[in-house]
Amino acid sequence: MTGKELKARIREEFAKETPNIKSEIEISCKNEIQESAPVFEQRSTSPIIFFRSSPAFRKAVACAVCLLIFISGAAFGFLVPKGAKETVADTFVYLDVNPSIEMQFDADGRVVACIAGNDDAEGILNSLDLVGVEMNTAMAAVVGSMYVNGYITASNNSILISVDGKDEEKTASLLSSISDKVAGVFEKSDIDCSIIAQSIDVKDELLERAEELGISVGKLRLMEKMTEGIGSLGEESISELSRLSISELNLIYTTRGSHSTDVFDKDIVTGTVGGFIKADEALDSLLAAINLQSELLSGYDAYAAYETADGQPRLVYCVSISLRGDIASYHFKVDCESGEVVEFDLNIGLP
Repeated sequence: MTGKELKARIREEFAKETPNIKSEIEISCKNEIQESAPVFEQRSTSPIIFFRSSPAFRKAVACAVCLLIFISGAAFGFLVPKGAKETVADTFVYLDVNPSIEMQFDADGRVVACIAGNDDAEGILNSLDLVGVEMNTAMAAVVGSMYVNGYITASNNSILISVDGKDEEKTASLLSSISDKVAGVFEKSDIDCSIIAQSIDVKDELLERAEELGISVGKLRLMEKMTEGIGSLGEESISELSRLSISELNLIYTTRGSHSTDVFDKDIVTGTVGGFIKADEALDSLLAAINLQSELLSGYDAYAAYETADGQPRLVYCVSISLRGDIASYHFKVDCESGEVVEFDLNIGLP
């Protein structure tokens, strides 16, 4: 699915709820000079892979953004009576990729407010007017905008969805429906979105600690659960984990699931984390490096972990192998991105 096709899909979602004024907007777009898509003044320091586009595509994106803003603003401007009482938020949904966005919904599942958690999120929300929009449509618009602006790619495909709601049963249902909707945005693209969807209970203590660390409450709660459920991680690991991206946390989370307690049981986990080699590929790299045939193995285990190298965190697979006829196990570390073996077990006696 191209960026143009994705924008068209988002417009269709909005059209279901708004008057058909597409022709008027198209005429308006044609009368305005659109040299390029919106450029945001500030980006985070994390690496971003930007979507490369032709001038024609950038003009189409600019028109599509104008269309989204105008339709949502015009439609909901007259649908909401003047002087109406302020709508109270009933459900809070937090989306984390690199942009972190908090979306508040009323009891009917329509957007009350959207709050940017960082500069990248402000750039996304500046191009969308979502107040009054139905939940699934709003989610598709935000995720689609992240994709068009290069925040979601095949190698950076992890999305953390956190839902804080008053009703536990309703929250569980929302986790499932939102996950399906977000994954559906990429149904016809080359991106296999990797999603972690979790229920969270946002209290003052969680808010204060997230603010201190400069991260979202959803990311903080995920890290807290990782320290609770993964034996090698302790409370002191929180500050170091906060430096990792959602993709890096996702890789640790998914590869350590079988080693953890039931703390993750209610979470929804889908897709494969992009940008890293898989655990079995790490094993292949290891066997090639030590010139060992897989037939000689009686078993192996591999999971992702983080460590500091030259002052910077990096992810490695901790790979343990057992040889036939040998009761000992041998341990290695393989870089999760390059597949390079970065630590050998010198005690291994190869045949």
